[in-house]
Amino acid sequence: MSWATSFLFPAVSAAECPMSLPEQRLKEVIAQHRRGDHAAAEAGYRNHLKEFPSDPSALHFLGLLRSHQGRHAEAVKLMTSALEVDAEYVDAWSNLGVAYLKLRDFERAEFCSRKAIELAPNFANAWANLGMTLRARNNCEEALIAWGRALDLQPDMRNIAISYGHLLYR
Repeated sequence: MSWATSFLFPAVSAAECPMSLPEQRLKEVIAQHRRGDHAAAEAGYRNHLKEFPSDPSALHFLGLLRSHQGRHAEAVKLMTSALEVDAEYVDAWSNLGVAYLKLRDFERAEFCSRKAIELAPNFANAWANLGMTLRARNNCEEALIAWGRALDLQPDMRNIAISYGHLLYR
């Protein structure tokens, strides 16, 4: 890199780059969602999407909120919209799989979990979700393998450890 390039375009870490105001607002809305303030989060996501209708994070998180509310068909639409914008959004693939699992569309649920694993092989939640889907499909042997991989990656997944144990010793 020439001195001119380094002077005009200095290397800046992500930590040094301030977030834009819309990014800060969305981060605050996600924090509200995580705290369980679903009404405020929903209003925040909707407001954000009015200004940025194709923001994959907002679409995904509003879809996740819908899933938490038991509105899985709406969740599928929103998360699918997020993936149309960013086809490599791993969390959206993984959570879309859960929404399909809740709708008992096991084929699509498995596809989504495997897609998340393809994009991020060390993502424990995707392995856990794949295991749940495989268990729902009565594919117990593969479910144990998926849950085992999830636990290898993240040993503190208590619910997965319990499901693994119940299936292993049935």
